[in-house]
Amino acid sequence: MKIGRKAVSLFWAAVVLAIVLLTWFGLAVAYPDIASVRYFPDRLFRLVKTVMGTDPLGSALESPDVPWQLIVAKLLVTLVLIRGLMKIVGSVFRDNVTQLRVMFKKHPTVIVGAGRKGRRIAADLRERHHESAVIIERAAGAGDAARVAPLRREGHLVIAGDATSQPVLKSAGAHRARRVICFAQEQKTGIQVAGLVRELWSARGDLRGETCDCHVHLDNPQLVDLFRSHVQAEMQPVRVHFFNLHKMVARSLFERFPKELAPALMNGARRVRVDLIGFGQEAQAILVQGLRVLHLGLPDGVQWHVWVDASTAGKARQTLAARHPMADHIADIRFHGSDAHYRALVDDAFACPEDTLQIVICAHPGDEDNISAAAELLQAVPNARFPVFARCADIDGLPALLAGTQPRLRLFGNLADFCTVEMICGEQQDRIARAIHADYVGLAQGTASESDAYKSGWADLGEDARDANRAQADHIAYKLMAVQGDVTRIDGEVLEFLAMTEHQRWAAHRYLNGWRYGAERDDERRTHPSLLPWFELSEAEREKDRDAVRRLPQLLGLSGRPAPAANPVPQTFEEEPPVGTSASNVQG
Repeated sequence: MKIGRKAVSLFWAAVVLAIVLLTWFGLAVAYPDIASVRYFPDRLFRLVKTVMGTDPLGSALESPDVPWQLIVAKLLVTLVLIRGLMKIVGSVFRDNVTQLRVMFKKHPTVIVGAGRKGRRIAADLRERHHESAVIIERAAGAGDAARVAPLRREGHLVIAGDATSQPVLKSAGAHRARRVICFAQEQKTGIQVAGLVRELWSARGDLRGETCDCHVHLDNPQLVDLFRSHVQAEMQPVRVHFFNLHKMVARSLFERFPKELAPALMNGARRVRVDLIGFGQEAQAILVQGLRVLHLGLPDGVQWHVWVDASTAGKARQTLAARHPMADHIADIRFHGSDAHYRALVDDAFACPEDTLQIVICAHPGDEDNISAAAELLQAVPNARFPVFARCADIDGLPALLAGTQPRLRLFGNLADFCTVEMICGEQQDRIARAIHADYVGLAQGTASESDAYKSGWADLGEDARDANRAQADHIAYKLMAVQGDVTRIDGEVLEFLAMTEHQRWAAHRYLNGWRYGAERDDERRTHPSLLPWFELSEAEREKDRDAVRRLPQLLGLSGRPAPAANPVPQTFEEEPPVGTSASNVQG
């Protein structure tokens, strides 16, 4: 029969307690006078010696007339010995001590993985919520002391083991946890953890209305829908939530763009050029988010230039075409091979027309590569006006110094901003998106809507439907640029302009999800009759987009978020290149 960690910990705790009790009372039998207060220091001293392996009867009781100074000194020595004993016990029986401490945590927060992201979550939990976490780390041995030791010093409990093992999860208290956050390196680990946590809770017979939220990070957003439909198939006390950090970073980045865009748009910019350096998972999320929200009603639209290693340009182009085959209907996307000095990009920057707003985004997987690329470009084109955004997971040290000396350098993606309990568990970024969805459901009550799949509660929505609400929410800041942040100015030509850009945004989301034009709507074949340029839409369809714009004040009020101030932007009221009929293509 296999003995669990909990049973082993209880056994050794009982052994130590037995030693203490037997010695304490045994001394009273051997030395009757030791029970008095006068001999308490000597009794405590002998007790500690016993636990440390020496004979408590090795010497007679001290003389009653020993000076008080020696008694105090002996008491202090005893305290030092106790401190040393605790260190020894903590080192030798660390796992058992940790296990006992976990047993006394009623509703712990369990974090799977002690990597950078897991450590950030633990730090936020301690700093903002004054709570220690139980952290499961596969490699928590002596070689990982530099990573694990600080967590233990902060009061967190680290369990060494494989989180895909049910006994390990149970020993970490996952069967009674308030929340489980999984930042495992492999996606399958997160899925397995979610399933095992559900099994542990299902085996409990005394739930008493308790629930657990299990948050799992998935690198591939396309897997979110698949696994959400699986885990939400039955009503269970464990609610599983999937999130994608790359998407969160991308959404946050484009929240900053209106401030960069407004001055240039005021000066009559006709197009926006975005140079994206890198095409890893983060860069792909940035491109997709940009295709979703960067719709400004400009005469010449938005151009995307993706810079990758020359040997991988073809593969990067194929990756985009495979995941988003209709992306070329949204914007002009071009892939380029580049060298370490980005000479071709620099040449393009010198040749960039005055009426073009250029933005560079460095989104390599590594911080050092992004800082190097940003520094290279800033040095090569020192007098240019375009900003350079560099992804930095840890914004301190050299990155912070560079940002302070380079006014055109913008850092983004700091893990400290995203690896927080509110951001991951509270879905902080989705506040307005939730309000938009609730508003839609309220309006659709009692009506025969063609979008019944969008009428369920937020928790049951597919990722496609959630992203539709998120994209509409994320585009609000861009609409507010047109009215200087004052939603009461939305009328007349401004309303028409914003309705047109709203249609562009809506169509872009559909195209990203594989939809195309069709005379009739067919959800299975993903065809829609409204995937047409603005001026080819019926008046009834245009009115839907106008209504979406008119409801901005209500949506901002429902979300509890005031309209942000924005700089005034003159309107051109020219139609953006027709979505779905433009000549722009994904080019090599």
